[in-house]
Amino acid sequence: MYRLILESLLGMSINTGRMSFAPCLPADWKEFKIRYMFRQTLYLITVRQTNDTVEEVSVTLDGFARPDKTIQLVDDHQEHLVEVKIPAAGMEKNISLSE
Repeated sequence: MYRLILESLLGMSINTGRMSFAPCLPADWKEFKIRYMFRQTLYLITVRQTNDTVEEVSVTLDGFARPDKTIQLVDDHQEHLVEVKIPAAGMEKNISLSE
């Protein structure tokens, strides 16, 4: 059940040490936050629907844009801030997470 919610609704998946995002949120969910623990490292993840000019998913890790829209999970015993912005429901065009 946990994986179903994380992967299907919240759109988070982990493959070979990388986390990717493809959220599919209801229109009235403006944002959600997750505290994800990877070994001894905490990732504070915020996923936000925005009405800005965002036309595709964007991902930042500790304030730095991730052009591949994924984050490498590392066990550095630090706390990391992840921000994922997605177009508001109904505003999205072609969202592609892979290059």
